[in-house]
Amino acid sequence: MTRKRYSAEFKAKVALEAIRDELTTAELAKKYDIHPTMISAWKRTAIENMAAAFDSPAPKSPIGNESPRVFYMYSPMIGVRGTLDHLVQSS
Repeated sequence: MTRKRYSAEFKAKVALEAIRDELTTAELAKKYDIHPTMISAWKRTAIENMAAAFDSPAPKSPIGNESPRVFYMYSPMIGVRGTLDHLVQSS
């Protein structure tokens, strides 16, 4: 019999549900047909590694590599582009 492997996305989904604490570990185990020990381990791993999500450098601009003085602000309807020169007055 081969060991079942779970994707990182599945583990994250289950761990997040465990962190939310809306269902008990036993209820989650029954819901996803996995052992409660696995859920506890995934939850512990997620909590221990959560800070790493904030340690990495900011994601690159989806628009391209431009001057750091350029910023992008988006509204649900339109995208707006401007420069920091518009915000900062020269002295």
